Amino acid sequence: MTVWSRGQGIAGAGAFRGGFTLIELLVVISIIALLLSLLLAALGVVQATAQRVPCMSNVRQLTIAWENYAADHRGRLVRPHTGGEWDWVGNDHENRGRAAQLQGLMGQTFFNYAGDVEVYLCPAEPRETYVRSYSISHFAGPGERQRMDQIDRPSRTLVFLEEDDPRGRNVNSWVMRTDVESWIDWPANFHPDGNVHSYADASARYYVYENPETALIRSFNASATGCPDWRYFRSIYGPSPQP
Repeated sequence: MTVWSRGQGIAGAGAFRGGFTLIELLVVISIIALLLSLLLAALGVVQATAQRVPCMSNVRQLTIAWENYAADHRGRLVRPHTGGEWDWVGNDHENRGRAAQLQGLMGQTFFNYAGDVEVYLCPAEPRETYVRSYSISHFAGPGERQRMDQIDRPSRTLVFLEEDDPRGRNVNSWVMRTDVESWIDWPANFHPDGNVHSYADASARYYVYENPETALIRSFNASATGCPDWRYFRSIYGPSPQP
């Protein structure tokens, strides 16, 4: 015959109550899910930073190449267009394959100063067919400024920037209107809430957009009325804004 004592009964009840109730399990699962979401967010920040840092290095290297090109050509700036013999990028007007696009980089005199096709491409570049993420500002080349010594604000003059041109490649120089608040070309959004660009003194900046709509532009001549981001790029895009 089995005899149950008071102590055994209490011990048995204690053993049973040591398990998790359904509510307790749900609380634990919720905490784990929260911790995972925080971890994924942190990993996303780390990944974005890991892509942004080499991108800033790329535009610095390209700007140093731009300066060295001018130094070896009696101060004359490389043409910021794409396709001509003396442009910084060649054979870039038609929708060509990857090999032809790479040849358009390596076949130009400017490549002797850049030295590596990798510096033309942002690590966060989402467009698989593109071999080049960056463009030169229209006002950082012949046609507007012929020579390096004509740049009077090197620390505030835009040279290279990430451009989002939907035509299969970044065609010609990066252009913006100076008289009307409207984007002709627009800065890319690869990082994903701002743009990497360089100045004529070879410094680089990651600019975070103040207006979230700037990151959503996908068409030419988009309105920029009252947009602080347009005004920022206008301030570093020559000629000097009038007071």
